[in-house]
Amino acid sequence: MSKAKPRIQVPVDEEFLAKLDEVSQGRPRAEFMRLCFLFVYDVNRERELERVYREGYKRIPDESSLPEAQARIAGEILSGEPW
Repeated sequence: MSKAKPRIQVPVDEEFLAKLDEVSQGRPRAEFMRLCFLFVYDVNRERELERVYREGYKRIPDESSLPEAQARIAGEILSGEPW
């Protein structure tokens, strides 16, 4: 026998409920609310990953010599092209 899932009751006014039904495009309210949660969860996770990424670059910045070397080599190679 499967265990019943916990339920969350959220009081809302009629205007909010009407907007919810309009935006959900026929999906059941519970399904729509789960999708909204997952969307917000993913957005927050992405923001956290971006923050960690930025902090990493602050601690260990990119070597600026690599792009400069690539540009110099490309200039040397392409300068011999007839175009």
